Amino acid sequence: MLATQTQDDPVARVGERRGSDRMPAVPGLARLCWQGRRGPRVGTAVLRNVGRGGALAVTSQPPPVGATVSIRLLGPVPSDWVEATVLDVRRGDYQAIQSTPDVRTIRLAFHRACPGAFLAAAAVPEVDDLPPTDEFLLISAP
Repeated sequence: MLATQTQDDPVARVGERRGSDRMPAVPGLARLCWQGRRGPRVGTAVLRNVGRGGALAVTSQPPPVGATVSIRLLGPVPSDWVEATVLDVRRGDYQAIQSTPDVRTIRLAFHRACPGAFLAAAAVPEVDDLPPTDEFLLISAP
């Protein structure tokens, strides 16, 4: 089994390859750019999870293992670009009920800690991070 240490948790976690925790990603598209053998390549992906150290995404246009990619979130307010290295490319989408043959799951390791704005936009917020709703305020009001 593999064990890793993190700055937050100095105790090795047995069986864990990641150097940081991952959170589920919000549904949405991301843009991938990398240098291919025949020039610049561009593709789209859907993030499945994200953390300070990396992300898991699915795409039908996978960059090769070892490639340096730039990734940004698309949407009403696109994120800044974040650089990462492709660690692994696997056939299929582990979260899909039925995956199409051309879909690949890719593991990405960010070159630097994921910027807070990117992480905040990409990750599903924890329940504790959500502001209280009006219903909660009415119920808990004296």
